[in-house]
Amino acid sequence: MKHQICIFTFSVAVTLAVSGCNGRKTTEPAESLTGAPATLKPTVKIATTLGDIVVALDAEKAPGTVMNFLDYVTDGYYDGTVFHRVVSGSVIQGGGYTSDMTEKKAGVRPAIADESYNGLKNERWTIAMFRVPGDVKSARTQFFINVVDHPSLDKLRDGAGYTVFGRVVEGIDTVERIRDTRVGTHPNYAAGKNPVVPVEPVVIRSIRLLTAFDRTAAVALTESAKQIWSDRVNLVVRRLENESGTKVVTTESGLRYVDFRVGNGAFPLLQEAVEINYRGTLVDGREFDSSVKQADGPLTINMDSAIKGLGEGLQTMREGGKRTLIVPPALAYGASGIPGKVPPNATLIYEIELLSAKPAVKKDEFKPQSNKP
Repeated sequence: MKHQICIFTFSVAVTLAVSGCNGRKTTEPAESLTGAPATLKPTVKIATTLGDIVVALDAEKAPGTVMNFLDYVTDGYYDGTVFHRVVSGSVIQGGGYTSDMTEKKAGVRPAIADESYNGLKNERWTIAMFRVPGDVKSARTQFFINVVDHPSLDKLRDGAGYTVFGRVVEGIDTVERIRDTRVGTHPNYAAGKNPVVPVEPVVIRSIRLLTAFDRTAAVALTESAKQIWSDRVNLVVRRLENESGTKVVTTESGLRYVDFRVGNGAFPLLQEAVEINYRGTLVDGREFDSSVKQADGPLTINMDSAIKGLGEGLQTMREGGKRTLIVPPALAYGASGIPGKVPPNATLIYEIELLSAKPAVKKDEFKPQSNKP
């Protein structure tokens, strides 16, 4: 047998470190600038040298990110910054450099937590926070507007995606003008090697609230979510439920799963073998095995040789189904783990596609494998 059995991880490395909850600006006016009540979905106007952009923010889904962004707006931090990175087939990015391409460091506060599990997607005309690849808690001031649908930015890379926190509702023509502006290299950016800096600076003259923000309600949302966000396994559950649109099922043994596709074939029997595609990760996003990367394709394994959680999860699947399992340590590798791959007492995330059930394979027909599940 050629692989270890494990599946797609949905890791979310999130801690609640919301900028702006430190005693400053904790309340907002009861009425907005238009006379309507303050809201969790305020609008802001980004005034640039190429025109205005109106963005509707979403603090119902990304309260910490919206609070952080609006703190900088209130401070006037963005005034005089530029859209410093323009990729016509990808994004326009700004909020971190001045017109002479000097990185703006004065007034920058600590990085904020990732909220990319919130169900908002990096679709065309959405606004999202930039962060450093490899560091899920590194978003500060820079933001970008997607000019194409960007599903790759929703996928887990280093434990998280990129947090979307609003959408352009007016001024798409301005976004397109910025997108189409002439670009080149600049010695102060990417060592002068990346031709993405507008030749004529696109300056953000100001960003201002058009409607009032209900900060008190946003703070309450972050407080009520702390219990969930403090537990990475619960973050995985939250993400799975957002992505599937269904609630995670919990069995008596403690196994949890959600179906992304219900098959229409037979249920595998304990005395049979199954052919599956899979990817396995820890809850922090680290992959430890995958059939997708193997040259010899899907894995065939006897049902009675699988770890308990995997075997239990497979027994209630039909051929053709796709399911993600959250397997607690007692149903996985327990206190021993797998040296160099799976730590002791690790919860495992399995994304499985059940291709077929077939007669069990004789043990002497399995390919050699260490740490057989």
